[in-house]
Amino acid sequence: MSDQIDIAKRHTHAVVRMLLNRKMLKPGAALIAGGPVTMIKKIELARIANESRADLVHLTFGDTADGYTMTGLHICASRDNIVYSYPDCQLSLIGKRTIIVPPHGRGHFVLAPDELIHKPARPDGWERGIARAALRLRQLVERGTITTGQIRLHEIEPAG
Repeated sequence: MSDQIDIAKRHTHAVVRMLLNRKMLKPGAALIAGGPVTMIKKIELARIANESRADLVHLTFGDTADGYTMTGLHICASRDNIVYSYPDCQLSLIGKRTIIVPPHGRGHFVLAPDELIHKPARPDGWERGIARAALRLRQLVERGTITTGQIRLHEIEPAG
């Protein structure tokens, strides 16, 4: 279990660095890590986003042929008591900026220090940027990324 927690931490630090560069995450936005997003978990994430008034970026982890790793990204954004949920998102690295691209619909998201911002169009090269983001994430996870001062990491052991 401690190996899985270490893997989740390394990925969380790497994703924070990619999305925020060196900016500090502030109230209004949160990154969380956990297991697969089932229908029950989607409802729970929506409830958390709505009650906390925070935009959530959920990093999904699970076992793969390559071992335990990040398998997906799900975002929830609460606006006027409506929670917008976007499963199966991907990171895309465009130039020096990492964006979040939902699988369907228009646009993309940018993580500001205190909120997710929806942009109505997808930038040129976003498809190629997915491979670039995957490579960058792998590099940051392998070498380790320190995000001291950017995020407060709270570790909650799973029940059972």
